Amino acid sequence: MSEFDFYDKPDRPWPNPRLTNAAIVGETTTTTSKIWIRAYKQGKYCIVLSPKPITQLVDANPVVSDDLQKLNTQENGKDVMTDLIGCKKLDLGYATDLTGTVTFENLLPGNTYYYACFCPDGGRKSPWELSGKAYRFKTQKESPASLVFGFYSCHMPYPSGGGVRNISQWKRMETILDESDAAFAIGCGDQVYSDGNKHVSVWAFLKKMKSKMLNLDKDERIRVMVSWYRDIYRGYWGHKEVKAFFARFPQYMIWDDHEIMDGWGSYTSDELARELNTWWEWDNADANQELAFNMREAAEIVYKEYQHSHNPDTPNKQYDYGYITGNCAFYIMDMRGHRNYNRKTASKILGTAQMKRIQSWLATPEVVNSKAVYIVSP
Repeated sequence: MSEFDFYDKPDRPWPNPRLTNAAIVGETTTTTSKIWIRAYKQGKYCIVLSPKPITQLVDANPVVSDDLQKLNTQENGKDVMTDLIGCKKLDLGYATDLTGTVTFENLLPGNTYYYACFCPDGGRKSPWELSGKAYRFKTQKESPASLVFGFYSCHMPYPSGGGVRNISQWKRMETILDESDAAFAIGCGDQVYSDGNKHVSVWAFLKKMKSKMLNLDKDERIRVMVSWYRDIYRGYWGHKEVKAFFARFPQYMIWDDHEIMDGWGSYTSDELARELNTWWEWDNADANQELAFNMREAAEIVYKEYQHSHNPDTPNKQYDYGYITGNCAFYIMDMRGHRNYNRKTASKILGTAQMKRIQSWLATPEVVNSKAVYIVSP
């Protein structure tokens, strides 16, 4: 253990089992779907997609046919062939915290597909990383008569007194959306809290480690901070109910302040510096601001890994995006990444460039002809 490690099992245990391996269904259209994977250990992985559940699973390595249309597994010592839509490969390493995203194409509208992930290289007790009927999604319908979608935010299940609360709400939401044939869900910010109660706050930890962090060069400092934010995601998303929901319905996500820190972008320079003040040592406002912006940079790196990587594609550093499903248009605004109370222009929240993108999107024929337009504001 390094003294800079935020999570430590004996000294700073997390209230629940942390995320090790998981899947998130991301942007899904009538014919495509993104699947995000986090694996337990680094290595090469295959993600397979099938119109039927992939359930014939044993310890023997599965084999994908050369044309990627069949999966050969075994049951009771006999070969079992499963039809595949395709197979995608991922090489997952620690540079992205063992996460990666694949896109399946040429799918059919309104169809249910099942996916699984395995390691083809052998040397493991079981090759299967993720499998079973729970790993499924439905593509968007071509011309739906109605549209049902989920909406959530502010995932903070850790009361100040310790323990965990209200996690059952995720299972209830999954059940309701399943019964309603929901098309997708929108995570409208604060999918994690980097600054939750003192037991799970990387900002409280930074205050304790401030002088030692300032002795590191910038690159090493940000590397350490990135590890803190990854610990936050792996804790908040480690609940089995959260993992099941993310793996079942297409997710469209956007960050808000707590993915960075409470109130990010709404402070004056002096107010931001004071957020890192401590009573037991002299404080340097410039040093505090430097640390705060280092944390902002680390938060963005991990946000891209865990959330934006499975959203619709955008140019680098742009996290707002629009999409159309059926006769409805959605624009997810980034109201935190550009927020700057100290900016002299009127665009203190969205920024000028984002406002122009929204206005241009609203003027496109697809949006103009939509029956409903949703502007999503975290």
